[in-house]
Amino acid sequence: MTQTRTAARSNDRGSVTAELAVGLPIVVLVLAACLGGLSLATAQLRATDTAADVARVLGRGDPVDTAQRLIDRTVPGAQLSVSRAAGLICVRVAVTQRLLTLPVQVHGASCALDSGG
Repeated sequence: MTQTRTAARSNDRGSVTAELAVGLPIVVLVLAACLGGLSLATAQLRATDTAADVARVLGRGDPVDTAQRLIDRTVPGAQLSVSRAAGLICVRVAVTQRLLTLPVQVHGASCALDSGG
């Protein structure tokens, strides 16, 4: 009986190392995807906050250059789109981030009263 246990143990030798070698890259990939998702959520919140600030700045009549400087400072590389309708000025700030190796565009939008004309 002792010889059978010894033979069984020698057959299992190294199996934990093999399981770790297979499982560890998967854990790292999942962790990277979670951190990338958190980064995307942060970028989206930053874009939304910036859109609200820019809508207020443009709503009070400041020039678009001032708004663009604000965007460049808070969300570098973002694109700005502005629309006016029914006494409102609406702003959309879009920025491209990477999730692992895939480019993903996130955006934030906000409207404010257009008192600047």
